Amino acid sequence: MPDQYWNHNTHYHSWVLDRAREHRGDALDVGCGDGLLVERLALVCDHVTGIDTDPHAVQLATDRTARLPNVDIELAGLGSMRGRQFDFVSMVAVLHHLPLREGLMLARDLVAPGGGLAIVGLTRTAGGLDWLFALVQAPVAHLLGRLRGKTDYDGMAATDPAHTLAELRDVVDEVLPGARIRRALLWRYLLTWRRPPDSGTNPSPDVGSVPRSA
Repeated sequence: MPDQYWNHNTHYHSWVLDRAREHRGDALDVGCGDGLLVERLALVCDHVTGIDTDPHAVQLATDRTARLPNVDIELAGLGSMRGRQFDFVSMVAVLHHLPLREGLMLARDLVAPGGGLAIVGLTRTAGGLDWLFALVQAPVAHLLGRLRGKTDYDGMAATDPAHTLAELRDVVDEVLPGARIRRALLWRYLLTWRRPPDSGTNPSPDVGSVPRSA
């Protein structure tokens, strides 16, 4: 696999990096996969921790970032990070592997006061508007794939999302007040949230850990 490549997830790395530049400091990439986003975050953040529960992915990420002094890669899941906080937390195609509410609560608690959360996610298509949007974007996705050359790293985990965009919005309104969600191309949504500077944290219940999806 080339050092740099394109797929439906890496297409949004530049968006994640723009969000990271607003916070810099210590960053966490949840479900880091082969470490491509961690490598890119290391250019704009003081320190980056990448976590994944897949040993193969962790080895790939460790090898990719070995030359970077401000990067740590850990074999760990979201729940095992309980008690730590970061100025910026990113999750790309990870949340749909987790129980929705618990996953959002765990991610929320990892964000330090004044810090930010950026999620690139997938939802289940349901309802007329969802299907219309999927139909309209299909030719664009096909064209981008032909122009850029779609590549996934060997062993990338995949699972279909269980929750719809409407269900996501309902839970986010409760767990992450003030968060912004918008539809995006390539069957993705983009979520941003900033923790108020004076807010505390409430420990969230334990939740199983999973590797990053395709």
